[in-house]
Amino acid sequence: MELSLARPVMALATSAEAFGPRMNAPLETFRSALKAAAEIESASPRTRVLAQSLEDHLDALDEQASAVTQSDILYNQLSLLSIAADALAWVFGGNPSECVDDARERAAKELPILRQRNHPSQTAFADSVENFLDKIKLYVESNVPGPLVYADGAPTARTPTTSPTAATGPTGGHVRSATPSQSSTAPIDAALANATITSTRTIETSSSPVSANEDSYGGEDTYATAFKALIDGPLAAFVIASNNLGGEVQKQAAAFTKAWQEEHKFLQVAVKTPKPDDIQNFLAPIATAMGEVAAVVEEVDPRGPLAPHCNALGESVAALGWVAVDEKATSYVGDMAGAGQFFIDKVKMGAKKTDKPNAHRDWANSLQTLFAELKAYVKEYHTQKLVWNPPRAVRAALNPLACAEDDIEDAGSDYVTAFQVIIDGPLSAFVEASNKIGGEIAEQATAFAAAWKAEAEFLAKAYKTPKPDDFQDMLTPIASKMGEVSAVANKVDPRGSLAQHCNAVGESVAALGWVAVDEKATSYVGDMAGAGQFFMDKVKMGAKKTQNPDVHREWAKALETVFVDLKAYVKEHHTQKLVWNPPRVTGSSKRAPPAQGDDSASTGIDYVSAFKALLSGPLATFVKLSEVIGGDVSNQAKAFASAWEAEAQFLEKAITMPKPDDIQDLLAPIATKMGEVGSIVEKGDPRGPTAHHCNAVAESVAALGWVAVDEKATSFVGDMAGAGQFFLDKVKMGAKGSGNPEAHRNWAKALEVLFSELKTYVKEYHTQKLVWNPPKAITPKTKSAVVDEVGKSNSSPDYVTAFKEIVEGSLSRFVAASKTIGSEVFEQAEHFAGAWNAESDFLEKAIAMPKPDDIQGMLAPIASKMGRVGEVVEKTDPHGPLVHHCNAVAESVAALGWVAVDEKATSFVGDMAGAGQFFLDKVKMGARKSENPDAHREWASSLEILFADLKAYVKQYHTQKLEWNCKKP
Repeated sequence: MELSLARPVMALATSAEAFGPRMNAPLETFRSALKAAAEIESASPRTRVLAQSLEDHLDALDEQASAVTQSDILYNQLSLLSIAADALAWVFGGNPSECVDDARERAAKELPILRQRNHPSQTAFADSVENFLDKIKLYVESNVPGPLVYADGAPTARTPTTSPTAATGPTGGHVRSATPSQSSTAPIDAALANATITSTRTIETSSSPVSANEDSYGGEDTYATAFKALIDGPLAAFVIASNNLGGEVQKQAAAFTKAWQEEHKFLQVAVKTPKPDDIQNFLAPIATAMGEVAAVVEEVDPRGPLAPHCNALGESVAALGWVAVDEKATSYVGDMAGAGQFFIDKVKMGAKKTDKPNAHRDWANSLQTLFAELKAYVKEYHTQKLVWNPPRAVRAALNPLACAEDDIEDAGSDYVTAFQVIIDGPLSAFVEASNKIGGEIAEQATAFAAAWKAEAEFLAKAYKTPKPDDFQDMLTPIASKMGEVSAVANKVDPRGSLAQHCNAVGESVAALGWVAVDEKATSYVGDMAGAGQFFMDKVKMGAKKTQNPDVHREWAKALETVFVDLKAYVKEHHTQKLVWNPPRVTGSSKRAPPAQGDDSASTGIDYVSAFKALLSGPLATFVKLSEVIGGDVSNQAKAFASAWEAEAQFLEKAITMPKPDDIQDLLAPIATKMGEVGSIVEKGDPRGPTAHHCNAVAESVAALGWVAVDEKATSFVGDMAGAGQFFLDKVKMGAKGSGNPEAHRNWAKALEVLFSELKTYVKEYHTQKLVWNPPKAITPKTKSAVVDEVGKSNSSPDYVTAFKEIVEGSLSRFVAASKTIGSEVFEQAEHFAGAWNAESDFLEKAIAMPKPDDIQGMLAPIASKMGRVGEVVEKTDPHGPLVHHCNAVAESVAALGWVAVDEKATSFVGDMAGAGQFFLDKVKMGARKSENPDAHREWASSLEILFADLKAYVKQYHTQKLEWNCKKP
C-alpha cells in the first residue's frame, strides 16, 4: 500500500509545504500513520499491539488539528489532512470500502471551502487530498477482498473526533475543538516568530539566534564567540526545558552542557593555534563529557517515561564530534543529530499521555532547534572542517571552501552587473516567450520583470551601503511588484488554459525574497522556485493540447532557466545571505574552477589502504553486530564481508594497471560473492523475523558495483545503498517487538554508517569513476600552477575529437536503437543526429577563432535541426505507442544549447536533458506492454547514456562555458 500511494502522498506533501513550517509536524505524523497502516496490512500474525501504533499516530494528528481555531488560516487544511489519515483506519478490521467512503464523504464537505478561496495553493492542496482519497479507494477495491483479520480479535473501530461542545466547520466538516489552550501552540508560534519569510511570502527581516558576523574571520576569536552565543541561547533554552522535566533528563542536560562548554574552550584554543599533529589531548575533555551524557542512558529505566528523551540525546550528542572530522563537517552534524530523531518523535507522540504534554513538546522542539543552530553555525564558519588558526587579515589563504572571504570577494564589484546579466538574458527570454502567449501571461510577465528590476535597484544600493538595522523601506518596491504578480494569478480563470502558467509564476516569485533572509539564501531560492514546479509540470504536460505546443514548452523552459540562473547567481556571489557593502578588491581573486575529468591528481597510492580501512572499521563492526543477531543475518554478513574483501583484491590490481578492454573476469569474484548475499534471501523465510534484515543487505549490496560504472560512481553508491532503505526502516520499526531492540537498531545503524563511509570514500578517491593506475607520486604545486595547468588541459584541441567520439559512440548506439523501433522514432533520431553533427561543425570553428560579438549565425544550423526534432512530435499520434519516445527526445534536445550559455554549462546540460526524464520513465514502464520490450528499454538506456556522456564531456573540457580559440599552434 505504501508504494502504491507514494505518488499521491508526495503530491499532497508538496502542496501542503506551501503553507509554511507549521505543516511540517502534521505531515510527518501523516507519513508515520501511512507507514504504520502498511505495516499492519503486511503483518503476519496481525495483532492489536501492532494496531496501537497507527491509533497513536491518528490521535496525534487529531490533536495537532484540534490545536487550531476556526479563525486560523490552517484550520481547513489540518482538518482535511486528519480526514485523509482517517481513511487508513480500514486496516482496523471493519469494512474497508465503507471506511474509505466515510472519509471521502467528510472530505467532500471541506474541499469546496478551500477551492472557493480561489488561491493556487489552497486549490492544489484540495486537489491533492481528493486524489489521495481516490487512490486509496482504488487500492482497497483492487487489493483488499474484505476486512483484515487479527489473531487476537479486531481492535475497536475508529471514529472521528466528535463532541457536543466541539465546533464544526462552515459546512459541518470534521469536528475540531474550538478552544485550544494557548500553551499548546506556543512552540509553533515561537518558531513562526523567527521566520524570515512568512507563509504569505511577504518579505520580512529577522535576527538569527547566532548573529552572522560581517567579517567571519576578522577580529579576535570570532567563531569561538559565535559558538558561545549558541550556549547562551538555544542551549540555555534546552537546559530550562530539561529542568522542567527533572530526573534523568535534567541530569543528562547538565552533562550535555558540560560537553558544549568543553567544546567552547577547545575552539578558543583552535582559533589561535595551528592544528597540531595529534589533537586527541585537546579533545579528551569533550569526549569525557559526551561519555557522561551516554552514561545516563544506561541508568534510566528503558521502559520508563523518560527513556526516549535520554536516548534522543544519547544518540545525537555525537554531533559535537564535528571538530574532529576532516571533511563534510556540516553534513556530519546533520547526520549525527538525525540519529536521535527516532526517539524525539517518540517523545512528541508520547507527550499527550504525560502530566505535562507541553513541557515534553517544548523539550523536543528546543533540542531540534539547538542542533539546527549548530549545523548552521558549522556551515557558516567552517563548512568542510574546523578552521584552525584562521588569518586575521587575509582569510582566503586558508581552506577557500570554508572561508567566507572568497564569497565576499566574488561578490565584489560585479554582483550588481551579474544580476543585470540575468535580467538581460534569461529574464528577457522569458518575457519574450510570455508575449508570444499573450493575455494574462504577458501581463504577469511584465509585473514579474518589474520585480526583478526593482531588485536590481535594491542590489545597487546594497552594494554601496552597510546593512541598516531596518531595510523594510528599501524592500517595499520589490514587495509591491511581487504583489502585482500574485494579483494576476488570483484574477485568472482557475479552470482556464492559462491558469497553470500564472500559478507557476505566482508561486515561485517569492524566490526574489532571498535578499531578506539571514541564512541559506541559495537553498531558499531553490525551495521557493520549486513551489511552482507542480504547475510548471502541468504546463508542459498540457502543451500538446494547445494550438502551439512549442510556444508553451519554450515558456516553461524559459521560466525554469531564469530560476536556475538566479540560484547559481546567489550561490556564486552571496551563498548564505546578501553581502552588503562588499570590500573592493584589486586584481583577480576569484576561485579557479577545479580540475575536471579523471580525478587521479587527488588520488594517491593509498586508495587501497583507505578501502581496507573500511573493512577493518565499519564493515567489521557490522559483521560483529550481525553475529549478535545470528542465524541468516550472521551467515549473510559473512558472504557480504567476502564481497568487500574481493573488491579490495580487485582494487589492488586496478591501482597498478591500466584499465583493460574487458574487466568482467576481474569483477567475477565480487559478483560471485554478491550473488551469495542475494541467495540467502531466496532460502530464508520471507515472513521470518530477520527477513527485512536480509532484504536490506541484498538490495544494497549492488553498491559495490561502483567499480564498474563509467560515471557518477558516488551517486551510484548512494542510489544502490538507498535501495535497501525501505527494509532498513522496517528493521528499525520492528526492533521494539524483538527480544533485543538495541541489537537490531545498532545493526541497522551500522549498515547505514558502512554505506555512508563507502560513499565518502568513493567521492574522495574516485568521484566519477574508478581511477585505474593512478600516478604513484604527485609533486605539490602552487595554486596558480594548478590553475595554469587546468587552463591548458581544458583548452586542448582534443575537445573536438572528444565530441566526435560521442557522436561515433553513444549517438550511433542511440540511432541504431531507434532504427530497431522504426517509424517516427527513427525519423526523429536522424534529425537528432543531424543536430549533433551540426554542433560538431560548430565546435571545429569555435576552437580556432575568438568568440564573435554575435554567434547566432553560427548557431543557426544546430537550431534548425533541433527544430525538426520537435516537429516530429507534432505529427506523432498523441495516443500512440511512440509518443513518449518522441517527447523524451524533443524535451531534452535543448541540452545541445550548452554552447550558447555564458555560465554553468555542465548544469545546463543536466537540467535540459532531465526535462525529458518524465517521458523516458513512461517509455521504460510501458516497455513490457510492447512486442519487443528489450528494444524499448535499450532505446531509453542509450538516450540516457548519450546525455550522461555529453554532460561528462562538457564538465571535462569546458565546465562553465564553451572555450573559444584554444587550439594549440
